[in-house]
Amino acid sequence: MNVIAFPVRRLPACPAEIPAHIARMDGEPLPCTLLELTWRGARVSTAKIVLPNAFILLLSGHGLIERKCRVIWREWDVVGVEFEA
Repeated sequence: MNVIAFPVRRLPACPAEIPAHIARMDGEPLPCTLLELTWRGARVSTAKIVLPNAFILLLSGHGLIERKCRVIWREWDVVGVEFEA
């Protein structure tokens, strides 16, 4: 069995189950769920879809609130991301 070392959390996270979307180049957003959220990043469930190392997370249904994300860890269908400036 492989053990994955996760980075030590520097900030407390707010547990959540917030629907969100990931922007795709073809224009069709990919649904996802925010499982935890901090002002610096999030834990995102992607329903078994492999994400690239960087993507844009759409936090509102209209896509007006978005964050550039960088994947910092992966486990199955969940990724930990850090928001970029």
